[in-house]
Amino acid sequence: MANYLASNFRTTKGNFLLKIRYTQNNDIQGTIQWLEQEKSLNFRSFMELASILRDAVEEMCDGPVFQSWDDLDQRRIYKLPRNS
Repeated sequence: MANYLASNFRTTKGNFLLKIRYTQNNDIQGTIQWLEQEKSLNFRSFMELASILRDAVEEMCDGPVFQSWDDLDQRRIYKLPRNS
């Protein structure tokens, strides 16, 4: 079953191997390996893992693909009502 899933969802740009070493305090630590680029990094939290993956996706797509606070269109900012 695992071979079936791995072969059907494999892409040419972003295959990653995660090795979870520790789980403590509702967080994880481990190693992520980017198979196509032959790069490997240790991560110390889920947030760090998410940041590493975000950087990899941006590298694969030749630039930013996610929204950020810097990209905010000033016309779309809504002011919250003040409590009286």
